[in-house]
Amino acid sequence: MRRRRREGPGGLVSRVVSPEALKPATYELARKIAAGPPVAIRLAKRALYHNADCDLRRALEFETFARNVCYETEDAREGIRAFVEKRAPVFRGRCTRPRGSRRRRRAPGGGGRR
Repeated sequence: MRRRRREGPGGLVSRVVSPEALKPATYELARKIAAGPPVAIRLAKRALYHNADCDLRRALEFETFARNVCYETEDAREGIRAFVEKRAPVFRGRCTRPRGSRRRRRAPGGGGRR
């Protein structure tokens, strides 16, 4: 059995391209990310900034908050439906709130923009 070659620190590189192919590959990846669920993408970006300056406990609290928010979106249900129906998902970026809930959920530790 052959082992897969791990690229970069911690094996984080998923694809290696030539310098000439870098720009097209970058745009391809950007389009793929942009086609994803907007709320999840926004929260992932926010988590990167938030978690860079906090301890593990606070980082995990924010990750849990973000995951719970994502589970409450229409996009989460759409993603599951699309998978079951074997079709491409159509994400709209809408959050739903539990009935009777009027207040926005606050991220632990602030988690605001910089």
